[in-house]
Amino acid sequence: MTDHPFRFAAVAAVPPHGRSWADEVRRFEAWGYSAVQVPDTLGTLAVFPAMAAAAAATSTLRVGSYVVAVPNHRPAAVAHEALS
Repeated sequence: MTDHPFRFAAVAAVPPHGRSWADEVRRFEAWGYSAVQVPDTLGTLAVFPAMAAAAAATSTLRVGSYVVAVPNHRPAAVAHEALS
């Protein structure tokens, strides 16, 4: 048995522009979420920049990709963005 506290993560539907995205992830942090997962879907912010913006806008929130839609990206481009 571990002594780790129970943590909650949110899977966020990413708003269409950056300012509201920063406000949304700050709300998640204020509500006590420990992580946010960003989906890679068409019509929303790109997943890797959205994760970077979420990390920059918060101080304790962990970020990750909920899914990366590989058919929509070249494998080399996904690798390059992930390393960036």
